[in-house]
Amino acid sequence: MASNSPFNILVVDDHALVREAFTSMLRTEFPHAKVVSAGTCAEAMAEARAHSFQLALVDIELGDRSGMELTTELRTLPEPPRIIAVSMHQEETFVTRTMQLGARSYVAKDAPPHELFDAIRATLEGRSYISRE
Repeated sequence: MASNSPFNILVVDDHALVREAFTSMLRTEFPHAKVVSAGTCAEAMAEARAHSFQLALVDIELGDRSGMELTTELRTLPEPPRIIAVSMHQEETFVTRTMQLGARSYVAKDAPPHELFDAIRATLEGRSYISRE
């Protein structure tokens, strides 16, 4: 799937400011994408069950549960989204564990925006992406 084709993306982060910033950036960079956001794992699963998402950006640390748990749960859907983990944690153990649970890509929250966009393009094409940091 090309990033200039229509696609749906779910942004999951427990911080409203981060969700809104990601949503705004994604709508600008990918005008053909429908971007929906959720602040909790419960909201994310409700959205994912109601709509089909090609991608999900999942924060590793969420208020109600772990983003790693959410990654595992999203993978049980009949048509699971490809998951990009987004986190402040850059230690290899976090990256490795998240990828083992089914995330396709991993982006550090302090990475420049182009890395997130590169990760989205790579993931949509079926490739993995890991932040340079």
